[in-house]
Amino acid sequence: MRGNGLHRWLTAFAVRQARAAGKRVIGIELARRLPDGRTNVVDIVLEADAGELFIEIETTASTVLVNVAKAAELNTPVWLLVPSATAHRAVVTRLFDSIAEADRILLPGELRPALRNS
Repeated sequence: MRGNGLHRWLTAFAVRQARAAGKRVIGIELARRLPDGRTNVVDIVLEADAGELFIEIETTASTVLVNVAKAAELNTPVWLLVPSATAHRAVVTRLFDSIAEADRILLPGELRPALRNS
């Protein structure tokens, strides 16, 4: 898996939570071709009622705009999983300062309930 130890742990955690909530995991670190021909990697791709749901792990706010833009280009909902309230604030600030939007920004304890209700 790509990313630092926290990123890898959160990825494995999210996959376990998704499966526990009855969601089918299509792939982990799955390459997706963007409309302009570039290929980009999505941390987790889940099967959703209307197609797919992307979950991107954001341990910092540094790549959040790229990840949200990727999902927007593919017209796919994206949830951002952050490890802490501090990271949550940083991601919200980064998104607020741009025109980008995420469908949800979740802390680890919020993920399984959100998946069950989706």
